[in-house]
Amino acid sequence: MVINTDYGNGSDKLKKVFCNIKELMKKKHLNIKTIQQSTGLSRTTISNLINQHSNGIQFDTLATLCGILECDISELLVLHEFDLKFNVLDTTYVELENNEDSIEELLEMILECYLLIDNEKYNIEFKIECRFWYQKNNSGVFDIDEINPSIIFNRFISQNKFPIYIEEIIEKEMRCFVEDWLSIYTS
Repeated sequence: MVINTDYGNGSDKLKKVFCNIKELMKKKHLNIKTIQQSTGLSRTTISNLINQHSNGIQFDTLATLCGILECDISELLVLHEFDLKFNVLDTTYVELENNEDSIEELLEMILECYLLIDNEKYNIEFKIECRFWYQKNNSGVFDIDEINPSIIFNRFISQNKFPIYIEEIIEKEMRCFVEDWLSIYTS
């Protein structure tokens, strides 16, 4: 859930609510099945909360989850000032295989990541390698075999000890950014 707030002084801040259920489940050694059986919530509801896909949550559901996880609502739902942007600094494409129907390539990309979490600003440049293939006669259709960020990126994530939900959103958004980039390239 994203909230744009304007406090009347011209400052426009982006706030985002994150669900911390995955980390709380890990601390209590609980899995989705246990939560499902204990609460009566559907597997889909629990998975959506874990993957930050929920646009809303019922008060009864919050109370039930807080009971089983032995936590307060403020531990389950966390509000952050949050912004995340990627910029491309350099790209190189290397053709790995070219056959009758498709081409396999390696994308080497240097990205800059700008991250803001609760007035803490992070800025990092790192390299990724992405193996992908696409069909010659089917514009915009591609398949990614793998995306490998550099050790610098992995060290940045581990050294800053972000909560699991922040790590996952950074990795998800990086993947979406690369997919968007490739959809333009293969068109």
